[in-house]
This record gives sequence, structure tokens and C-alpha cells, in this order.
Amino acid sequence: YRMIRGLFDRLTEFEENIFYDVSGWTLPLAYDLDYAPRGGQFSANLVGDAATGAMAPAVPPRASYGYVFSWTDSLAPRALSSVLDAGLFARVATEPFEAQT
Repeated sequence: YRMIRGLFDRLTEFEENIFYDVSGWTLPLAYDLDYAPRGGQFSANLVGDAATGAMAPAVPPRASYGYVFSWTDSLAPRALSSVLDAGLFARVATEPFEAQT
């Protein structure tokens, strides 16, 4: 119960005025997850397929030009590490963009 509350409660007031930035994170908001706050009703469309436990590769085997991925994805750090380990250059987009694929 305490762990679930710690992950999902939105804390906006703290006993001390000094705290680490992570203390202000609400897990679903940090990872852009759909969730219903306390007392909310869960929608049936939020339930997906059962997890298999197998992880998809972080980076496709080969791209003719480059890779684009969202940093909000939970595998983004792993993908970036694979890109850097392959000797490729990494760039970041600070503004929205469109790409023809």
C-alpha cells in the first residue's frame, strides 16, 4: 500500500523546504503513462496484451541514415548507449520536427 501510494500520489507540499528533485516526481507523469488518480475509474481500453517478458532489441540492426526515438520511452537510455557503443553520433532535438520515413 505504501509503495503504491509513493509511486502514484501527487505530492505538492513537503514537511521540509529542502528536498531532492526526484521527490517531486509522480511516476506515471514522469514516464507519460496513462493512469487514473485515486477514486478514478479505470477504462477497459487501458488494459493491453499480457507481457511476455521478452525485451525487444533497443536498436534495430541497421538504419540507412539514422535512428529517431523519444526520450520518454523506458528503453531510450539503452538505445542511446547502443548507438554510442556502435560509434555513431548522437544528436538531440529541442523543438518538434517532422521527418519523412
